[in-house]
Amino acid sequence: MTSLVYVFLALGLSIVLWAVVYKDEFFTPIKVYAVSYSLTMGVSFLALHPGMTPLKVKTWFFLIGAFIAFALGYAMVRMVWFTYNPRFKATLPAQPAEYSWRAHYAGSFAVLAFYSVGVAVYIYYVGGLAVFSKDVHLIMNRNFNLGLWSYVYASYPAVIVLFGVGAFKALNPHKRLRTISKIVVFVVLILATLTFPSRGLLMQSIAVLVIMYNFLSKRIKPTLILLSVVAAIGLFILIAFARNQFGTDVEGIAIKKVLTLPYLYFANNFWNLDFAINPPTDFEIHPFTYGMDFFNGLTQISPVGYQLVQSYNWDNLFNDRIQKVAGLNTIVYLWEFYKDWGLFGVIFFPALLGAFIGFLYHKMLATWQPRVIIFYAWILFFVAWSFMVESYKSGLMWLCTILALLVTQAAKHSGRKSIP
Repeated sequence: MTSLVYVFLALGLSIVLWAVVYKDEFFTPIKVYAVSYSLTMGVSFLALHPGMTPLKVKTWFFLIGAFIAFALGYAMVRMVWFTYNPRFKATLPAQPAEYSWRAHYAGSFAVLAFYSVGVAVYIYYVGGLAVFSKDVHLIMNRNFNLGLWSYVYASYPAVIVLFGVGAFKALNPHKRLRTISKIVVFVVLILATLTFPSRGLLMQSIAVLVIMYNFLSKRIKPTLILLSVVAAIGLFILIAFARNQFGTDVEGIAIKKVLTLPYLYFANNFWNLDFAINPPTDFEIHPFTYGMDFFNGLTQISPVGYQLVQSYNWDNLFNDRIQKVAGLNTIVYLWEFYKDWGLFGVIFFPALLGAFIGFLYHKMLATWQPRVIIFYAWILFFVAWSFMVESYKSGLMWLCTILALLVTQAAKHSGRKSIP
């Protein structure tokens, strides 16, 4: 496996180097997908933990096949796009008149109020900010559940994207509104970190802002991206401390455990996938769900989803049944496609994802639509993070998506009647 380390690391770094030398755009779907998978697999095969055993042939077939399918889906959309738009240039067009920033901010503040109510309820039940609580390890445990209120106080990514897209001069001509956006984004990020220190939500929010900045303000150099990844790993460890993930005796923590925590979160996705699709004989990893579990994200924000999981003994969002090592339960997104759709799902859905985000990428650069920019940045993060989480299975992500869609659609519709 040592040779694989160098192969994947070299592949990922060569793509970054290509972007540096030729000053090419780094935040394209195919590059992000390739770098994400190659670097994480290269790091995983360092085998710093006995759980990272060699992958089976079937697992390799799925990983490579899914990447080829994603690339073909993206390439097909790109080819069709340039066929019908031969003079297309990858530059943002001028600001259109048909968008009401007043309606956008009215909806954004409504979403902010929605989130604030959730935070107030959370603080009421917890008794203060989670970070400063002596029982933070209990509060941040997934068994700590306030029901549907959990989605409300964790919905701040919707606040970030809605105010974030209005913070850039390239889109929003109103200086006062841009200032408000920057203040709200900064305050909400701090409040969310102190209230509910979630690594995934925080990284998602920051990543979306970075992607927007790259297209709407100034192109970010790939070298800076690599430095940001290193900083993100440090942040990852700090939040683990904030969540008291190492226990109460901080002074007794072995430095090796601290340094290998990010590695374990990378590597366990691949060993869990290998374990899930190559289970021991007569060992059911996940019962057949007739495709219903695929839509768990939509049903999760209603009592129906919970009842289905309980009634049919399906695995939950945390995939407890595919843990090769106890406590490390994240998995590559292909597992969700495979368990109900088989080989067809592993090939078809990555191709569909590649085609969809390819369409969003070219649409974003051809038309001025805040909604398209929001969802491109959002889905690009999911693509970059697809080696670790199945974002479409999260009810919270569907809730945030619906909120962002409603606000931007209302602003677009209002702009047709009156220009602010």
